[in-house]
Amino acid sequence: MKGVKYLFFASVVAIAWSCGDPTPQQGNQNNSADTTAQTTPDTPAPRASHDCQVTNKMLENNSVWIRSQEILVAVTADAETFDADYGDSYRVLEVYDTRTCNLLERKVLPVNVSPDFPYYVAEINYNNIHQMAAVKGFKSVYLYDAENRKWLPELQPKFASARYGGDARAGMIHRLEVWEDYLLGYSQDFGAFVFDLRNKNQPASVLPYAEFKVSENDFRSLFLLSSQDANQAIAPSYDANTGAFAVNPLFSEPLQLKTETQRSALNNRYLVLRKSDSSNAAVAIDVEKRKRIELPADVAAKPTQEVLAWIRQNQR
Repeated sequence: MKGVKYLFFASVVAIAWSCGDPTPQQGNQNNSADTTAQTTPDTPAPRASHDCQVTNKMLENNSVWIRSQEILVAVTADAETFDADYGDSYRVLEVYDTRTCNLLERKVLPVNVSPDFPYYVAEINYNNIHQMAAVKGFKSVYLYDAENRKWLPELQPKFASARYGGDARAGMIHRLEVWEDYLLGYSQDFGAFVFDLRNKNQPASVLPYAEFKVSENDFRSLFLLSSQDANQAIAPSYDANTGAFAVNPLFSEPLQLKTETQRSALNNRYLVLRKSDSSNAAVAIDVEKRKRIELPADVAAKPTQEVLAWIRQNQR
């Protein structure tokens, strides 16, 4: 009976998971996850395809090819992870050099909630700066640094306040995306999370600057991330019906901002920041609706409480 309960749980979670990420590329297909690699006259252009085959069992489309680095990362199952009660357990990470098709590394991950619940390669927008493969478990992320040929430490999302899931799927990671020097993601019922990738050896969690709790399982988080020696406000969103994930930068360009907002003001719907230049102009954000509020110049020059009063009168 215990095994039946676990199988039912895993099947329910797997169905929910299938509504998330777009499909990664299979190992022997011609598509590439990194199509932006730069070349010089002395550097040949990356190949358009490879002919390597993954030897162990692999779920369809559960691998990704970092073309510029000639690295293939796959999630597989083998005899070591086979479970007598649940069958194949897809939690072996394999890394191949696609120039030779040699296996470079094999890493066995811990059981992912249940032995029959696989890990999945997440398709993210790879770029020249962060040439990484991302593998997601139920509540954890593993990154492979293709350029330096190594796995980074396990990452687990952190949130600004305690989270209490409504059901067994709460906290399940649905989506991952790279934006500049950051890895962003979304967990069911828990909301958005961010990792700082600037230190490749030790990515760090970034807590939201402000967060508004709409309901018990609906948190709207606002992150202030360093960009071009200034600040960009990010308010990630995820549509459970379509699987669409949006980064949502709120400024047309990064702004120099003061960040000494009182802690008591950081859990409200409306947030007022100040530019750090001589104007000291207010910058207003609707955290719930994930948008910047455009202020008239005369309002932006007023004290914060007067700015908030204007917002409440003019926003719906």
